[in-house]
Amino acid sequence: ERKAVRIMATHGNISRRGLLGGAAAVVAATATHTMSGTATATHTMSGTAAATHRALAPAESAALWREFTATPYTHPQIPFIGRAGYRAGSALPSRRSRKAAARGFVTDVVRDHGARPDGLADAAPAINRAIA
Repeated sequence: ERKAVRIMATHGNISRRGLLGGAAAVVAATATHTMSGTATATHTMSGTAAATHRALAPAESAALWREFTATPYTHPQIPFIGRAGYRAGSALPSRRSRKAAARGFVTDVVRDHGARPDGLADAAPAINRAIA
């Protein structure tokens, strides 16, 4: 008499253990080039595929870097991500002048709270005054 075996790795019902085991097998097979038919395919790319997958030559990357440093905020290929995640990309708060009203918590600990800008003195008391 045969018992019915429930297969857990069916579409839509895969266990974590099955997923991790499958992922580990794919990584191992890729690292050792033992997947059927892929060992030769990964090493014999066509000319255009090889050209798109190659790394930039040092001269090309230096030229791209010079182009980026000339216009870092408006480069067409490298997006500016300096404000990514800050209030959904809104403008960063600016340093308030003594005459302007405060916009959020922006303070100058050196000018407003007595810290010395020499980098040697302990600024913790001035920072605590700024927070309080």
